Amino acid sequence: MVPAHSAAPQWPRALLLGARRCAVRAALCGAGAALLLWAAAFAYGGFYFLTVPAAGLVAPVHFRFRTDCAPRGAELCSFPTANVSLLGPERQRALSPGQLYRVALELEVPESPANRRLGMFLVALTWHTHGGREVTSSTRTAMVRYRSALLRALEALLLSGLFLAGAAEQKQLLEVELSDAYREDPYAPTVAALLEIRSRRIEIYSARLRLHARFSGIRYLLYHFPVTSAVLGIATNFIFLAAMALLSCMRGRGQSLPRPAPLRHSVPDPGATPAPTGEPEDVGVTEGDEEEEGTKGAEPEGDPDAVGPPHPPDDVTAEVTADVTSATGDVTSDVTTDATAVPAPPRQRPTCASS
Repeated sequence: MVPAHSAAPQWPRALLLGARRCAVRAALCGAGAALLLWAAAFAYGGFYFLTVPAAGLVAPVHFRFRTDCAPRGAELCSFPTANVSLLGPERQRALSPGQLYRVALELEVPESPANRRLGMFLVALTWHTHGGREVTSSTRTAMVRYRSALLRALEALLLSGLFLAGAAEQKQLLEVELSDAYREDPYAPTVAALLEIRSRRIEIYSARLRLHARFSGIRYLLYHFPVTSAVLGIATNFIFLAAMALLSCMRGRGQSLPRPAPLRHSVPDPGATPAPTGEPEDVGVTEGDEEEEGTKGAEPEGDPDAVGPPHPPDDVTAEVTADVTSATGDVTSDVTTDATAVPAPPRQRPTCASS
């Protein structure tokens, strides 16, 4: 009778074991995928920061001028000038070597009568390296935008509430482009820029020097399409790393399998005597042999307790011995004949020295 516990079905236990194995494999796969995703994101971030330099630099400009001259109304004693540093907070270079930059000066000026009567004026920019050596310079013209008296009156009427609350001002923002393709020299890096406004009657609220990088090629795509570039770059890195990991696992699994043992073929020695195989060759069947084959079903005479293969008949053993003896004799005779056929070297007669 089969016990009750052995007759119970085993499929629930097998199902639990299979679910456990699947959960462990899923956890391992998830951890590996998360590690590969983190490595792909880290590789893309490093590539982005090494490829794309700082997009731009905005530096405040503080003008100064002389005040030791005789007063001449609203005119200044000298042209307003400013020295702008192009180094970072830790004295590092703010511009990337070989990169093109667009340089512009932003002037915030009031719509005062002095500025409306100013007309055109010049803005000069000079680049300097270490030691104050001048690299290059550029000069551009600028002018306050013209607005008629009627337009100013309508604006003041419509925006009077904002003007009274201080939320708006009667001012203009002038952008003077000083260079559209300035390239940083890697052998003579720029450390400072000297700005000069060649007008003594200008009135300025504030000013900023803006440098914006002009990207091209892959830098343009990485900077102007950051989300798309990040998705494509991380996905490409993830696929590459996953393929490398899969190939490594397959190669390691292939090396862990046991290799089949090489087959060794034994080369027989031509001079050795062949040993009997224990199975007599079929030398022909006669009438006497047929009678002996008929009696093979009977039990052989001898000790029934003897262990080992049956001995071949005496006549077969005698025939095999005779064949081996004849073959050995033929080989010996051939070797003797060959040795006799080799002629002996002639003897040299001794020569007597003449007295």
